[in-house]
Amino acid sequence: MAAKTFRRHDANYRQSACPHVRNPGSAAVAHGLPLLRTMPPSKWFFCASAAALLLMFGCNKNQAVRFVITGSSTCQPVLQEVTARLEQRDPSVRFQVEAGGSGRGITDAKTRKAQAGMASRDLLPAELEGLTVVPFARDGVTIVAHASRNLAAVTSEQVKAIYTGKLTNWKELGGPDAKITVVNKAEGRATLEVFLQKFKLKNSEIKADVVVGDNAQCVRLVTGDEHAIGYLSIGEALRAVERKEPLRLLDLDGVAATLENVRDGSFPLGRSLYLLFPGQADAEGQRIVDFLASPEGSELLYAQGFVPLSGT
Repeated sequence: MAAKTFRRHDANYRQSACPHVRNPGSAAVAHGLPLLRTMPPSKWFFCASAAALLLMFGCNKNQAVRFVITGSSTCQPVLQEVTARLEQRDPSVRFQVEAGGSGRGITDAKTRKAQAGMASRDLLPAELEGLTVVPFARDGVTIVAHASRNLAAVTSEQVKAIYTGKLTNWKELGGPDAKITVVNKAEGRATLEVFLQKFKLKNSEIKADVVVGDNAQCVRLVTGDEHAIGYLSIGEALRAVERKEPLRLLDLDGVAATLENVRDGSFPLGRSLYLLFPGQADAEGQRIVDFLASPEGSELLYAQGFVPLSGT
């Protein structure tokens, strides 16, 4: 019912929409409305300010805590699964796991752009300053080719020759007469740095046909090009094989690219995986560390193609 305006003593005096309520002030009370028109301006301002604060803090009270992790694309899949499980147990914390390379993870952790970083290589002395570094798994870097290639193994000398442009045709490796498509990793990627260190190369010496970022890109390119050769995390390569993608992991210097050989240290291209925290890990960061060290975490790491440090 539309309100009617009375002109008795107050031009702004309004009749209630409830016909049985004769006093408009009573109508306001009946509807739970404050009698702001009867309040002095100072009290009105105080109430309005208090209401705004209640809205602001009341809304934030139930909002989830945001915890950002950035860095290594090798570590990203396992950390996504870990944090997904932690969110199920405590929805008040929302985790955001982003790749971008170990270089990004180190920088973001040091500058506190992220609550934690991920790295799949050892840190340099200058990079360690201000960080708590927590190793949680071992991984290997494997040389990969298309599954159609009749090639099971390579030597370090052959890999070095391929990546420096001295060995350019598959027929030199017992394959068809076709140019080798050399796939390299982008600057800032830990897998590149591990590769360069192993084969004592500089990135400027690499004669690459294609440069990729994360491991998934390497898998897509090599499985899509029968003449390609590349390198990536053993864990990512094993998952691709499980998905029936046409990828072959090559033995290196007579050692197979297996988790067992990574675990016992015999595989020649091994590395550790790290979580990085600015200062000490906070409560949420410690939950991640504790999960990775637990039996459930070890089972998950093995399933993702990594070797857990706990219990090894």
